[in-house]
Amino acid sequence: MFHRRSVADVDQWSQPYGNAELTIYETIIAQKKNECAKICLKNMLNGFIIQGKEGAMRIIGIDPGYAIMGYGVLDYIGNKFMPVTYGSITTDAHTRDAERLKILYDELKGIIEEYQPDEASIEKLFYNTNATTAIMVGEARGIAMLACEQSGVAISEYTPLEIKSALTGYGKADKKQVQTMVKMILNLEEVPKPDDTADAIAAAICHAQHAGGRMPRR
Repeated sequence: MFHRRSVADVDQWSQPYGNAELTIYETIIAQKKNECAKICLKNMLNGFIIQGKEGAMRIIGIDPGYAIMGYGVLDYIGNKFMPVTYGSITTDAHTRDAERLKILYDELKGIIEEYQPDEASIEKLFYNTNATTAIMVGEARGIAMLACEQSGVAISEYTPLEIKSALTGYGKADKKQVQTMVKMILNLEEVPKPDDTADAIAAAICHAQHAGGRMPRR
């Protein structure tokens, strides 16, 4: 099941328009309940659109989970970010394990095919005292890596400490501090929910900082 915030329906608008068109766009923005779409539409109105520009890197961040898998797709150019889409994939606890894994794979693969990220950032599995939980997260993480690999998306992995350090400068920052930085960096009015989505976006931002010196493929 998808819980998605997307701007795919406005990708065609990539240039600044005259006053007449601005009125139309402002109406669209007012009608958009989707925060991600509103931010991107405002950026487009200002004549600033990263998607499709030479030198942009599109990154998908993934927070692997069995019940909830968060994802966030961002465009990155220079030191600026634009959210493309973000959300979560959920599976029902009463569904067979194999079927849950298939749901995660199919839906994540669909997101990758639709948004064509250049690179993926996946949080590394950290030690968990609950062996069952660790195994389940490991299985979901394997599914995420398989979906990326089969789609030809380069994968980078980061520990929670690396992600926290990249966003806050402090490897032991708490979840709220990281989420606050996600909100500030993307210029959002609220922190993306659920937490898994914010964590996935954080992973994407972390990768952008580590890979910023490389020439993007886009």
